[in-house]
Amino acid sequence: MTTSAITPDLEAYGRYARSSAIADWLELAALKGRRVTRAQLEDLFHDYGWTTKKPQQFITVEDDFDEEDSNGSSGADYYSDVPELWSESIHSILLERADALGDAWPFTLRGNWEIVASRRPQPTPYLLLLALAVAHSRGLRTSEEPTALVEGTVARALSNKGWLVTSMGTSDRNGDSFQENLANVGDALGLPVQDPAFPAKRYAKDAGVDTLTFVGWPDKRLAGQWLSVGQVTIAKSERWQIKLLEPRPDHWAAYFLQNVHPVRFLAVPHHVERPHVNYLVGASTGVLVDRLRLCQDLTHINESERQFLTEVLSFPVDDGRSIA
Repeated sequence: MTTSAITPDLEAYGRYARSSAIADWLELAALKGRRVTRAQLEDLFHDYGWTTKKPQQFITVEDDFDEEDSNGSSGADYYSDVPELWSESIHSILLERADALGDAWPFTLRGNWEIVASRRPQPTPYLLLLALAVAHSRGLRTSEEPTALVEGTVARALSNKGWLVTSMGTSDRNGDSFQENLANVGDALGLPVQDPAFPAKRYAKDAGVDTLTFVGWPDKRLAGQWLSVGQVTIAKSERWQIKLLEPRPDHWAAYFLQNVHPVRFLAVPHHVERPHVNYLVGASTGVLVDRLRLCQDLTHINESERQFLTEVLSFPVDDGRSIA
């Protein structure tokens, strides 16, 4: 764990979230009253030797293309115009945050796209999710581990959508077996569970699931209840696809005697960049719930989260080479 300054780190969240990682550092700098211009940011990339890396990691078809674009190309040949310059890529990330969140984003963009914090930024859900991602990636020394907070934060956001949410205990956390934890989840959701549940590994911990959501009807008909099974993680971006695919929907449908497979989801406190979202999400994969979606359903932060946020924001923020 570290007690040193938070500096820009292109690989803080892994290779698929580089622009998002630098955008987060710019937000932290803005909270300290430091404004970084586009020219200064480009100098920083040059000084760190990052200019040889490219922002674009995916080629994905845009959702909103016409069958034929203005040049007469078919939709299949039309790909998103992803910025090739780091400054443009990071700017697009900040613009997406401003557009998606409105007043829930505690920053504004001014002039030569300098990012400025709200005059008196209050402890907000957005800042909490930012702090969770930053603290874990930097190994910041805090009184509570971000991994210990994030599952509860995500569960509260999902609950605020009106879903019944419960966590899947693991044998290494509470000493109960997978079968016992599964029975407890069934009780919490009001659903019967296979006893014993199978197919399952004999010494399974959680079968790739730590959070479940349920929307159903109390009509005692089991068929066709809405169930989703997912993972909450602060892992680096290279792990997100692996985490998303860990739950086996066919197994979990069997555990809860369902004839419809539950939907998989992955929740992360990061802002997942649009091309990566388009790459990850699909009928055979699942749903992604990132910072932009979570903070719209978090109405408040609790005392433990507030203390954690205060601790993270107390760390100095520096560029590691003193921008003039």
